[in-house]
Amino acid sequence: MNLDATRRSLSNTSRLWAIAVCLQIVPCRKRDGTEEFASGRWLTRRKRVCYRNLRSYLALWPREAGLACRASRGRKNVNVVQDVAHQKLAKLEDLLKEMGDVLVAFSGGVDSSFLLWAAHRVLGDRALAVTGKSESVATGQIEEARQLAETLGARHIILDTEELQNPLYVANPTNRCYHCKTELFTKLETFAARQGIRWIIEGSNLDDMHDYRPGLQAAVEHGVRSPLKEAELTKAEIRELSREAGLPTWDKPAMPCLSSRIPYGMVVSPEKLAMIDRSEAYLRGLGFRDLRVRHHGPIARIELPPSEFAKILDGDTAAEVARTLKGYGFKFVTLDLQGFRSGSLNEGVVK
Repeated sequence: MNLDATRRSLSNTSRLWAIAVCLQIVPCRKRDGTEEFASGRWLTRRKRVCYRNLRSYLALWPREAGLACRASRGRKNVNVVQDVAHQKLAKLEDLLKEMGDVLVAFSGGVDSSFLLWAAHRVLGDRALAVTGKSESVATGQIEEARQLAETLGARHIILDTEELQNPLYVANPTNRCYHCKTELFTKLETFAARQGIRWIIEGSNLDDMHDYRPGLQAAVEHGVRSPLKEAELTKAEIRELSREAGLPTWDKPAMPCLSSRIPYGMVVSPEKLAMIDRSEAYLRGLGFRDLRVRHHGPIARIELPPSEFAKILDGDTAAEVARTLKGYGFKFVTLDLQGFRSGSLNEGVVK
């Protein structure tokens, strides 16, 4: 058989049937020798002729056929993932409807922003966002939370918290987050009671169950609910749904409290937190997004993705960074060769 001649002889109908087979609409042979498609329709004489040509088509273009099949499966996988995420979103909306009135612990991060968006969409003004403000929260984060709440049209309150007045928090034990969340939820409970709001909700997701999160115990003790976790939403699904919703936080890096930059056992102080806050704000101003400045006494340990090592070491940048961070109070400025690792100070901590 001449390859070019056969290719030219194949009709458009045959090519369409090739695509149908690649999409797994595959004919099967019955005992009597006739063939049936998955749709249940019998093959007519014309279709049988097309199918014979189709076999030649697939034999002559195995690479194209394989690519079509793989592309089809890829589309199906993406659609399945999206369908699952939207089913979970529907479950989240049902949970919020059942609650009726909610106070959202809103930090302005990926999870709490998505939760506020969903709560405001379902409940309108019956959803109230409250952001805790203290020395342990990056200064820019409060303003970002305020702007996002305003963009969403959600009611928003900024509430002062005083975790640094608690010696157990200042001592910086491995369950420091428990004491921080206890302070936050205690203040939110009081505020919610004054507003007549039954439920306090926060943004923990399903993935948080696999990380070291002592703050979750405080949520349980104070009756705070985690609707994203109840709806079984993962971080990846929340980011994707946030992107679809047009939320600017969909690709926002994780931003835990500034105290998480201080190794356990080393005292937390306003001075240390201010050094960390100024250092990270300065590095973001240079264009770095995923970063941490860990406070090891006189040493600043910078964590960046390895792909950005060249950028910070290029030209006079390294010298300028060192000079600036020393101006904030550090004596030595180092770059962690292991790169950026969210929660790196939890390494070695036994849950």
